[in-house]
Amino acid sequence: DVAKAISLADAPGLPPDMKAFLVDLQTEGADTSKLLNDALNGADNNTLTAEANQVDADGVKVDAHDIVKINIAILAFYTPLIDAYNAEVAKANAM
Repeated sequence: DVAKAISLADAPGLPPDMKAFLVDLQTEGADTSKLLNDALNGADNNTLTAEANQVDADGVKVDAHDIVKINIAILAFYTPLIDAYNAEVAKANAM
């Protein structure tokens, strides 16, 4: 769940933009849920149009985050740690 991910987004090795991305994603999800619920409950067209426009704006914010850059930063931090761990496990298994 996104709220749990946000609470963990300050972990070592995660770039600051990770948390910002998750917050924007959570907002988009909440606004999308509101739009769908209002549509199911028969909200008027003006309300639905405004909410759809907000969801579109949320999507633009989410898309503005460079997910590849975030992933590269995460891999740069964690790959050496994982490789070192795996090397130690291999040594232990070779005994």
